[in-house]
Amino acid sequence: MAQVFSELSEAISDGAPGYTDWAGIYSEKPSYMLQSDFGYMISPRMFDEFCLPELISTAGKLYKPFYHLDGPGELRHLDSLLVPGEIAGIQWAMGAGEPERMDWRETYRKIGRAGRKMQVVDYRYDDKLRGIVKAVDPGLIQMQTIGFRMDRKDEAVRFLAEYGI
Repeated sequence: MAQVFSELSEAISDGAPGYTDWAGIYSEKPSYMLQSDFGYMISPRMFDEFCLPELISTAGKLYKPFYHLDGPGELRHLDSLLVPGEIAGIQWAMGAGEPERMDWRETYRKIGRAGRKMQVVDYRYDDKLRGIVKAVDPGLIQMQTIGFRMDRKDEAVRFLAEYGI
């Protein structure tokens, strides 16, 4: 798969102003959002043995790769993903329903304390999002733009400018 990714990236590199992936993160060089949804179903020991080595190897071939941490069931792997290495950032996807009402500031703080960037997936621009942004270094935050509502563009731009994002 790495060979195909490399060949495709090379094929489009002439005149390409940059790259992006399904998460909408712009990159000057080829990069990608890594994930291991299987991690939701296994223990940290199994994740470290079966998933982490491949993630680190793949991350080493990319420019500033992020990891898609998909829901509360994957939080048990966050410490492993934050060890010094190739993964540049974490996209925390809190999941649907009950987790949306929870306060995830400590999760974002932990990512920030490890010096990783974080992609915040939130379109409300409300006090809950303000709390997240105030809890971490805004320089580490990248907001996700996929699904962005154009009728809320001015509100979003004001919010991002207010916090220097």
